[in-house]
Amino acid sequence: MKLPIALLTALLLTFLAALPAQACPAREDLADIGSEPGAALADCTEVSRFTIPTGRGDVEVTVYGGPEVGEPEITDLLYALTEAGSTLRDIGPFSTDPVEIYLSPTPYVPLDGEDLLAVTDRIVARDGGTPQKTCLFAMFPSIRSDEFVFTAAHEFFHCVQFKDFGAQMGADDSQWWSEGTAEWFPNRVFQGRSNSDGFVEDFDAHSETTALTSLTYENVVFFFWLDANYGSGRIFDLMGAMATGGSQDDALEAFLEQDQFQQFARDYIDKKITQPGGRSIPSNPIFTERIKIDRSKDIELEAERFTIARIKLELPCGEWKISDEDRKGRYGIQRREGEEWQVSPMTVTSEGDPEIRLKYVATGTGADGQRITLKFEKAECVPCRAPDFSTGPAAALVGSWTLASGGTGAKIGQMLERVDSLENVDYPDIDKFLTLDSDGTFILSSEDSGSMDTVSEGGERFSANFRINMERRGTWSIDGNILSQCYVRDVNLNIDETVEAPDGLMDRIIGSRFLGAKQSYTVKRGFTVEGNTLTLTEKAFMAPTITWIYEK
Repeated sequence: MKLPIALLTALLLTFLAALPAQACPAREDLADIGSEPGAALADCTEVSRFTIPTGRGDVEVTVYGGPEVGEPEITDLLYALTEAGSTLRDIGPFSTDPVEIYLSPTPYVPLDGEDLLAVTDRIVARDGGTPQKTCLFAMFPSIRSDEFVFTAAHEFFHCVQFKDFGAQMGADDSQWWSEGTAEWFPNRVFQGRSNSDGFVEDFDAHSETTALTSLTYENVVFFFWLDANYGSGRIFDLMGAMATGGSQDDALEAFLEQDQFQQFARDYIDKKITQPGGRSIPSNPIFTERIKIDRSKDIELEAERFTIARIKLELPCGEWKISDEDRKGRYGIQRREGEEWQVSPMTVTSEGDPEIRLKYVATGTGADGQRITLKFEKAECVPCRAPDFSTGPAAALVGSWTLASGGTGAKIGQMLERVDSLENVDYPDIDKFLTLDSDGTFILSSEDSGSMDTVSEGGERFSANFRINMERRGTWSIDGNILSQCYVRDVNLNIDETVEAPDGLMDRIIGSRFLGAKQSYTVKRGFTVEGNTLTLTEKAFMAPTITWIYEK
């Protein structure tokens, strides 16, 4: 239950009246957290003391400052830490050492020149010779009220980290999660605020080439995602799983599955990540690298461990097959925003667009990071965009044609008639119907029957009757008097065959097959058109000349 601010303040002042004042933190302790130990300490005194709830009981908070500290600052601190403690209690059995807060009258500017709002450290004070662990943080002036309570909750969470994850915080390079989670926590306490938007912008700028374990406050984006997908308790699980020594990368790899980190990357690129409470983060993922694929080729890509590598791929219009090999890590390819991410093998077509644009995102949690060879193969038989053959020299070929004489079937039949064991050969037409459309596509199909007899060495005669149904598709164009037909890979073939043995027994074979060459292929034939007659002629090296005569 949340109490009104006025009531909280009244309760606080009543409680303080019954407590003896404590001494200001030691000069050397304040120096450790960056606050000046000079004249400001001369007027330092206890200005407030109260208790807050946590996941393991109430904890005392003592506030120190000079005469300039007013009731608004005390009220804000009481509100911020009470809400922070209540949130912590709701999450699980986590707590903090007693908290001491020094409200500094002067700004703190470290050597790097970056103004800070607050600094936290853990100290060990002595009370009657018994060590007493205390979490001490200083807050500096020029903080707005909304920023003041947010910052106080951030620093409070560092106190929680010192209490329950102090060993992990002592490890080298632990700031990636200690600051990232401390920035997540006040967003969990005070939901819907924009205080962390600047860190989201920093994540956009650096996550492409900088590992998660090398960032700090910017990682609030990752912890927003972890909270939304796996719950707040998972964030505490992560802190507990971090190494107290050795590699932070290895510790994170042991905690986070490769597919989970890849899903985080995809959700980030898709702008699906929200803060606690559902507010969308103002993220704008930056793509600094673009790769143009102008022909069939292989490209090798690699990314550092725990980065979100992303590239925009640009391909000319047409149809492309994408495959991969030597893959380490995870990746995904997306055509349009909001569409599903895919991995190879996959086929993309321009669908009338002048260019194909793809997003590629890759992650790797292992020591080798992410590495892959992407293979791009352009289909020769798919044009960039549909032509218009309704006018011009090609228009005479547009229409539906039926084979009148010649053709591949007739040529095969002639060759089979030379085989001594075959008699009465009637081979079906397999190029019977040809449709050339004005958009540059064609269909070549057949539906015909045939028969032949086979005579064994002993004089026994076997008869075969069969029906064949075949369809092939592709694109066409002309160059002078040459018709180019580019066949796509798929071929539909249906066969119905009956074989009769000498003793009268019959065996029927029925089947459908989907055939296709490994690649598209092009056939070039000379053509002439005279009225409603289309004549095609093909001459191939070491092969018989074939002539097709079609009628409309």
